[in-house]
Amino acid sequence: MATFISAVCRYFVGGYDLGSATTQAKVTLNIEALDITAFGQSAERVSTAGGLRKDSIDWAGFFADATESPDAYLAGSLGTVGDVVSFSIGTTTGDRAYCGTVLSEKVGVGSEVRGLVRFEATWRPDNTIDRCKHMGSRRTNTSGGNSGSIDDSAATTGTGAGYAHCIQFTGTLSNLRLTLQHSTDGTTFSAKATFDFTGTGSQRAEFTGTLNRYVRFDCDFTGAAGGPTASWFMAYKRP
Repeated sequence: MATFISAVCRYFVGGYDLGSATTQAKVTLNIEALDITAFGQSAERVSTAGGLRKDSIDWAGFFADATESPDAYLAGSLGTVGDVVSFSIGTTTGDRAYCGTVLSEKVGVGSEVRGLVRFEATWRPDNTIDRCKHMGSRRTNTSGGNSGSIDDSAATTGTGAGYAHCIQFTGTLSNLRLTLQHSTDGTTFSAKATFDFTGTGSQRAEFTGTLNRYVRFDCDFTGAAGGPTASWFMAYKRP
């Protein structure tokens, strides 16, 4: 049984990696239960029929105002919808991550006497938080390549999702393309979802149909020149 500690966790939001400033992160998966207790019953009865998912993400960390820091992101994020938050646990391809497209609901900054200045933030998912697998911790590429594949034992069919963060983007190039690929045999892969970036940011792509047994992510630069470098993180939820 694997045991994980905070040293192997990362926290991505939009085009930012807040891991080095994070002191606490909490993902809550919650459903609103309906009270169906009636007269004459000896105990409370509840039902989730018609109940709504009400997930949330709470974050706390140190104040910092440098590039790729909490202040750089949080200052302009309040009230916006569409960025992806990903909380990754572990650094190995196939480890767990919790991801979702979110509304930045609350931001706070404060300190105590002789204390460090700290940030707090709450994000509310624009739908639900997905329990995903990630393709290893933050990766950095200066040329194309793939992540190596994950064997999920069997194909699944339905609606799934892919998540991508482009965290660093330097050099002269027109596009970074990250592709979720799948395969029936672990050798020949085809695209299932594609993410194109021309700068830092985050995306969610929903897909339907069958996701085959083997999954990997591919990184490719187009229009590349001048020594491009991109750092990225990706995860997927099976149907």
